[in-house]
Amino acid sequence: MIGVSINNGKVCLESEEVDLTSLRVQSKQGECLFFKNIAESKWEIPVSRIVELLSNNKDKRGFIFFGDKKNAIDCFNLTVNAKTNLHMNTGEHDFYMFVSMDGYLRIILDKIPTAKTYFKDSEITEIKTVYPRTLKLNFTITSKYFPLTNSYLIIKNRKEGKEFAIEAKFTGSSQNGRVFVNKFTVFFDPKDVVFKLLDHINCDSFDFSVFDFSFVIENNVTKISDHKFRAKSPKFDLSETWLDFSSEYKVLFSWYNTIHSQLSARIGFLSVASYLFYDKLIQTKNYEQADKRIVLITEYPNKAQDNGFAFFKYLMEKQNEFTPYYIIEKDSPDVKYLSKYKNNIVYFKSQDHIRLFFKANYLLHTHTPKYAMPFHGSLVQSKLKSMKKIFLQHGIIALKDVGFVYDYNQHPDFTNAFIVSSSRELETVHKMLNYPKNLIKVTGLTRFDSLLKNNNPLSRLKERKNVLIMPTWRKDLERVSDNVFIQSEFYKNYQALINDSRLKQLVEEENIELNFFLHNNFQKYRHLFSSKFVNILKPDSTPIQNHLKNNGILITDYSSVGLDFSIQKKPVLYYQFDKEISEVKDQVEASSEFLPGPVYQTKEGLIDGIYQKIRVNMLDKKFKKVVKKQIYPFNDTKACDRVYDVLREI
Repeated sequence: MIGVSINNGKVCLESEEVDLTSLRVQSKQGECLFFKNIAESKWEIPVSRIVELLSNNKDKRGFIFFGDKKNAIDCFNLTVNAKTNLHMNTGEHDFYMFVSMDGYLRIILDKIPTAKTYFKDSEITEIKTVYPRTLKLNFTITSKYFPLTNSYLIIKNRKEGKEFAIEAKFTGSSQNGRVFVNKFTVFFDPKDVVFKLLDHINCDSFDFSVFDFSFVIENNVTKISDHKFRAKSPKFDLSETWLDFSSEYKVLFSWYNTIHSQLSARIGFLSVASYLFYDKLIQTKNYEQADKRIVLITEYPNKAQDNGFAFFKYLMEKQNEFTPYYIIEKDSPDVKYLSKYKNNIVYFKSQDHIRLFFKANYLLHTHTPKYAMPFHGSLVQSKLKSMKKIFLQHGIIALKDVGFVYDYNQHPDFTNAFIVSSSRELETVHKMLNYPKNLIKVTGLTRFDSLLKNNNPLSRLKERKNVLIMPTWRKDLERVSDNVFIQSEFYKNYQALINDSRLKQLVEEENIELNFFLHNNFQKYRHLFSSKFVNILKPDSTPIQNHLKNNGILITDYSSVGLDFSIQKKPVLYYQFDKEISEVKDQVEASSEFLPGPVYQTKEGLIDGIYQKIRVNMLDKKFKKVVKKQIYPFNDTKACDRVYDVLREI
């Protein structure tokens, strides 16, 4: 054993088992020796002497050696007993003795030692509700070299990045050699956590929030970094934990293991009435028999303006074999589009939503089937998995890599039928997303029927001076700050375009209405764009389809709206100034085979193209062939009929 302490401005080491002859601190600049205090059998050195040696070093790090063979103090094999705190402030410097990552006793100035050295493992041993509004977590943290004295549970809102720290109660420690098992308990009211971590709470809307759990550790030997150690998945089975949130709502912690075997929880809310209905449903097991007539349809939980809505209307008006229900949030502005079918509206998280979700046999969705779930519970997820699903899509798959969302190998339960619009798209879904061909159905998107309705040369002539700029988003810019966003190529190029003097002149001379509409994922950056002659559209409840029908020219980049637009035989201009972006880098070369419009890499070339299409407002002959062969061969209003056949087939 070696005893280590800092007393009266001196570093002291003592041992009756280890001969510490020639004990010294060494750096790149030299070394300084400990001297032996014969009276007390200690090896001592003034802290000031070590500071003098290390303060001129770039890394300010010192190595401790003893003996002629340059022996290090190996904390794996030697028991090091810290008799005092090994941190000292000298006035000018913070002085630390610490154990390095490779297990040796060392010294450093002005840099807090990492906590990673002292952490070995963690385990959640219990998750329990102790009061209607109190959650209890018991956990152990295994540390190396020294026992812990304190720990904090860190709860993080994954999407927004906010964190909340709760001090844990230390309940004991046991030792096995140089390893210590430290026990802790933490209690918290989820309401306190939720209000700290969520900027906006709407208990009746879809729950996107995910909380991740980590630990910060402390010991009484030295100050260590506040590194966050992710809580590992418990060894016991995880389930859902319901607690009181208010007199009207319950809050759900739906625990799950991440792909890295770490503990996380999806957070949800449910009215007390809906929760009691769900609880009774479970107790009576009135959820086990599906009704083969019931079809649920969903888009985004607050939307009714895409392929889901189009097919819902079709089912309501054109057949009597199935009973369709449309799921939507009660306060959505799109509810007005459903008013004609009010008996078949299902309000999100209502008792009807829960009842019909467990009763339904079919689910048709445009984004993810999870948007149909009233909450993230284990039984709910099991039911979702068993439902027969049709992915209606929300746009033709073009250039962007969507494998991280839709890859069949990663998400085999995503759908039972994948709707596409052409044989080209079928091959793309098969090769890029790994879907078996028998699950891919070439029908066209259901909203194409209304898009092509009353589409004729006269209507296109009326719209020719309405120009829509509608780029897609960029994965690496979705969550950045305003300051970072305005430095991006995306912002600089589009801000320059909508303020270009030549474009302004064209708008004024030809009396053009020029509209700029950002993707939903980029609408939060809309305030950063400005123009005196371009309308920067707000995200209202106007369906995207209306924008596509009411404009005569579309300017886009990699968005599938260009493909939608082209099937109306209207001109599309592609502005691709950033072909190196990761989402499309490997596919741009092949895009020339199916993009239904010219591609421009410069603002000047694009404006020349706009000049041309204002005067000759039609899809070029070669692009008409592309549309028919590569994008949508049907050119009719029977896509809903074909999707209906798919529904009957599954």
